Amino acid sequence: MTLPRPLAAVVLAALVLSLSAAGGVGAQSPRQSALPPTPQTPPQDAAQAALKSNNPQRALEIADAALKTSPRDAQLRFIRGVSLHLLDRLPEAETAFVEMTQEFPELPEPYNNLAVVRAAQGRLDQARAALEDAVRAVPGYAVAHENLGDIHAQLAARSYRNAQKLDPANKNIGSKLKLVSEATAQGSTAANATAPAPPSRPSRP
Repeated sequence: MTLPRPLAAVVLAALVLSLSAAGGVGAQSPRQSALPPTPQTPPQDAAQAALKSNNPQRALEIADAALKTSPRDAQLRFIRGVSLHLLDRLPEAETAFVEMTQEFPELPEPYNNLAVVRAAQGRLDQARAALEDAVRAVPGYAVAHENLGDIHAQLAARSYRNAQKLDPANKNIGSKLKLVSEATAQGSTAANATAPAPPSRPSRP
C-alpha cells in the first residue's frame, strides 16, 4: 500500500517531523515561509536553538517561561506549539495552534500546523478546513495550497477505497485509486528549508 505524501509543517528549523501513522500522514520539513522574519528576542533565539539541537523539551521550557511575562508573543507561542508537536503531545499542540488562530487570525502558519496535527490523527476533513482558513488568511501562502492539494488527494483515495468495498467488480474505481496513490507518492521527499516563526504583534491594550 502506498502511503499518502506527507504534509509540510512550518517549523523553526530544518527538522523532519515524525507524526502518528494514523491516516498514513506524516510531516516533513517545510519550504520557506511566505512571511518575512522579524527581530528576535533572546528567549526566541534560545528556544529556536534548542529546536535546532533536536531538544523540543528544552524549547518548550524556554517558551513557557518567557510567555509568563510576554503572553502575546506570537513567535514564542508558535515555538511552543511546534515543541509540543515534536514531543508527540498532539492534543496540546492542537490546542496551542487553535488558540493562535483565534488570537492571530491573519497568520497562516498556525492554521497550517493545526492541519498537520489533525491529519496525523486521521482527521482529514478537519485538516482540510484548517488549510482553507490558512489560504483565506494569506491567499499566496504556497505551503498551505500544496498541503490542501495533498489532503484533497487523500480524501479522494479514501472515497475510492470506500467505493471499491461497495463495488469490488468496478475496475474503474481501482484505476482511479491507483492514479491518486501514485500522485500522492510523488515527491514525498523535499529539501530541508528554514522557516521563520510568525511575526510578533504588539500587545493589545
